[in-house]
Amino acid sequence: LIAGNEADNASNPTIIDVNAADSPDVEADLVAIHNTIAANRGVGIVYADNTSGEFHNNIVWGNDSRGNLSSYTNATCNDTQSEAWSGTDINRDPEFITTPRGAYRLSFTSPAVNQCNDHGLAYDLDGVLRPWGTGYDMGAFEVIAVFLPMTIR
Repeated sequence: LIAGNEADNASNPTIIDVNAADSPDVEADLVAIHNTIAANRGVGIVYADNTSGEFHNNIVWGNDSRGNLSSYTNATCNDTQSEAWSGTDINRDPEFITTPRGAYRLSFTSPAVNQCNDHGLAYDLDGVLRPWGTGYDMGAFEVIAVFLPMTIR
């Protein structure tokens, strides 16, 4: 979870600015899976120039700007606040809610629920086993189904 941060101005990356072109002898390969990058002042995320990497099952929402991924980045199943990076991305309000577990959780009706495939992370940021439904949820937190006992009177 990367939320509520501030860059020194709104056009700078708030979170990640990996730029392999600045140091040609350095290879930059960044892997970001199941992150929630939200409500940050500045650009949400940047994989700059020749940076390669993976960007899967993330939510980038409510930042000053979404940011960019380089053409060398493999991206799938993300919820972005503007145009999609891949054919499996969406750009719909993730319907964040605050629960007893904390902020930036997904509502049961969120379009980010049950949308993704496994990318090797068996647990969410709270240690909850993934998935709880028919697919993996986008972002840092899996929606947990709560079953209440029923009493017949």
